[in-house]
Amino acid sequence: GLAVMWRLTRRLLGPKRALLALVLSEGVYYHHFTSPEFNVNVLQIPLWAGAMYAYWRGSSAVKGGLHWWALLGVCAGAALLSKYLAGALLIAMAIDTLRHNRKILATPGPYLAAFICLGVFAPHALWMVEHDFVSLTYGVRRAGGDSGALVDHVVHPAKFLVAQLAGAGALLWLLLVWKPKRRAIFDDELRARAFLF
Repeated sequence: GLAVMWRLTRRLLGPKRALLALVLSEGVYYHHFTSPEFNVNVLQIPLWAGAMYAYWRGSSAVKGGLHWWALLGVCAGAALLSKYLAGALLIAMAIDTLRHNRKILATPGPYLAAFICLGVFAPHALWMVEHDFVSLTYGVRRAGGDSGALVDHVVHPAKFLVAQLAGAGALLWLLLVWKPKRRAIFDDELRARAFLF
């Protein structure tokens, strides 16, 4: 995961800031304290990094680049298999595409990625249907509620979201407050900033 993050951040930020980004990423709870306990959160690290790298390379390719889109489909499908929260990453990519990169929708790449992602996830989706969506109901119970009450569907997910935001507070603060020295910003850098945001 770190190797892929290095390749991506080096392209976006240059080598010095990429190194700083990797060092800062070690402040993420799942990258250090819990990494010896192999679980879905640890498994997400290389899958999310791989999906983001493949999306960046595929959406930046002038011609071709279908292998990047195929890799995105594999990484995204595997990420969804490991934890449904990977859907948030796919939503972020869709928003980035619609806001900053609509031209790629005229290429076959995004559709190839979606097809492969669905192909990887489809057997699990069929299993979910056959087993009354047990993995989703398990998630609700694990979050602290199983009564079916409104509190189980609103309060517990909200508490989880607040905990995640608190854990990422330093990084969010850096994104919102830190302002680099003023200088000319070129289209490539604007695109990189939009992608990172």
